[in-house]
Amino acid sequence: MILITNRGDVGISFPANSKVLPGGEVHPSVDPAVASWKAVNLTAHLQKAVDIMDLLVVTDAIRRLNPAIEVHLIMPYVPYARQDRVPAPGESLTSKVFCNLINDQHYNTVTVLDVHSDVTVALLDRVRHVTLPQAVARAMPKRDWANTVLVAPDAGAMKKTLDLAKLVGCPQAVSYTHLKGGGGGGGGGGGGGGGGGGG
Repeated sequence: MILITNRGDVGISFPANSKVLPGGEVHPSVDPAVASWKAVNLTAHLQKAVDIMDLLVVTDAIRRLNPAIEVHLIMPYVPYARQDRVPAPGESLTSKVFCNLINDQHYNTVTVLDVHSDVTVALLDRVRHVTLPQAVARAMPKRDWANTVLVAPDAGAMKKTLDLAKLVGCPQAVSYTHLKGGGGGGGGGGGGGGGGGGG
């Protein structure tokens, strides 16, 4: 799904209407009102390969309506981010292939959320990387973090949990892992201390 929003009036937004032709090609239709806008946010939820092509042709349609318009891409999920290396001869550095496609669109900014790989973030031009701790802190600005305990589901998530604790001033963060068939779970001690730093 692709949502087009007027950056000058965030109350004005609508989805890009794309139909799929018999051969599987996408055919976009963008509201001509975009021609009078100065800048747009293009929010793209890319879940399938065809969604990537949809993004490219919608971008083209917007710029044909207004060649001078600023286009700011918001891409919560970055496809192929986990394919950030070439594990064996004959395989592709797929994350770079995808990032090159995005860079070729010359978006004014590209905002991404909690990308799996720092390598992928480095491959994107004009990127704004919102980490998971930053996103959680923004989503819950009024939470009483001083009386909150953050729990990481496993050891791998502990760093992000501690980063969030430090960011919001949460004094307690713990890690918990449940072992299948083991008859119990294990808890790991977490960070503490004023200001919620790591432990």
